[in-house]
Amino acid sequence: MVVSIFLANLEWKGHLANLGLRHLQSGVFDGTAMVENGGWVYIADPHAPTRDHMSPENRSACPNHPLAVDLLNPSAESEKRAHKLKRVVPRPNSYFMDVKCSGCFNITVVFSNSQSVVTCPGCSTVLCQPTGGRARLTEGCSFRKKIN
Repeated sequence: MVVSIFLANLEWKGHLANLGLRHLQSGVFDGTAMVENGGWVYIADPHAPTRDHMSPENRSACPNHPLAVDLLNPSAESEKRAHKLKRVVPRPNSYFMDVKCSGCFNITVVFSNSQSVVTCPGCSTVLCQPTGGRARLTEGCSFRKKIN
């Protein structure tokens, strides 16, 4: 196992102790090899466990294969649960919808998170009322999400 640590100023090698490592002295790190290359300090630990030295149950827990979850093509369910800014393509949770009035059957476009009372232009029936988040539809009104 190789641990790489970037030091902007190689004179600050003693500050590795702050990271839980012992002090570097003259290029030797407790018997491990160290190479300095343009500010990078590579510390190779020959005693670090490799996959060959693991017990069989630990070896099966971390198989040598690519990611089990495809990060570029997530499932629709996982995208729906993800925060609106942490999705592959960030987009809001709100949407526009067509609301059908239960009295005169007129269709009105309403924003899902509307912050004001929306009434039907035909019969002045209240279609939805604002809440803290999503607007609450009046009983008897039906809706469908607008695609575009």
